[in-house]
Amino acid sequence: MRPLGRRYWSFVQRIGRNGCLGGACLFILLAAAGIARAADRPNILLIMADDLGYSDISPFGGEMATPNLEQLAGNGVRFRDFYVTPRCSNTRVSLLSGLQSHQIGLPNLAGDGTQLPENHVFIPEVLQASGYRTYMSGKWHLGSTTNFGSLPNGHVRDPRVRGFDHFWGFTEGHSQDNFDDANYRLLSDAIAERSYTSSSGNGQPGTFYQSDATTDYVLDFMDYHRQQGQSGGGDDPFFMYVAYGSPHFPLQARDEWVDPLVSRYEAGWDQIREDRLAQMKALGVVAQDVDLTPRSDVPPTG
Repeated sequence: MRPLGRRYWSFVQRIGRNGCLGGACLFILLAAAGIARAADRPNILLIMADDLGYSDISPFGGEMATPNLEQLAGNGVRFRDFYVTPRCSNTRVSLLSGLQSHQIGLPNLAGDGTQLPENHVFIPEVLQASGYRTYMSGKWHLGSTTNFGSLPNGHVRDPRVRGFDHFWGFTEGHSQDNFDDANYRLLSDAIAERSYTSSSGNGQPGTFYQSDATTDYVLDFMDYHRQQGQSGGGDDPFFMYVAYGSPHFPLQARDEWVDPLVSRYEAGWDQIREDRLAQMKALGVVAQDVDLTPRSDVPPTG
């Protein structure tokens, strides 16, 4: 079994704790932090952040400190030019299939009626056929249903039928409440289901928070994978797809994360834009002669 590097550096020091990783930004981490050294079939950790802006995190000029992401960016590769759809489910299907979303039959957002044809393969299906053990934690959003499994005409929605051996998460487009665990499910016999409490109607916080829970199950899956190897379960590498539901709507975070940032944003949108551009230039993310794009006076909608 390839070493898991202290459960992959305790999942990169619990990424969600030091900045929202939570369809427009992704990190592909190959053989990082000593997790795999074999050049032929490295362990793969794919992290996707939902509707994250280009400059929202500190390696790209954002004002929120994300030191672990800075370390990953500093020791890896930052991609500055890429194509992405401004919608979460379309981005997800493109990421997993390598195709434009309309090519795979998803011109709009995925919903209860979405049926993804089987004649297009996903990354986990290819890796699974190559001997990888495949795991997913987080947001699916490629067709939601309470009746998992195969559907008529050869269409499927279940993540396990699209190449994932184990899954925990939710299938809808967004969580109605990041502090409520009502719509999440574990589709795996490998690990035990965790017990959380949801926030109460009187404003009392519970123990569940979507980003934390997503990370919890990643660590549980990693523990299981390591134990399988130690017990003679083989030397198979893993593919771990971590699909956070944040910072997509609803914009909710724990008070201890929000409170330290309130004063920073009191400066206002215009000042934040200027500061971000200056930092992006300092980091080399954009050229020195780049100017701010004109600011619309119409509030964003949708």
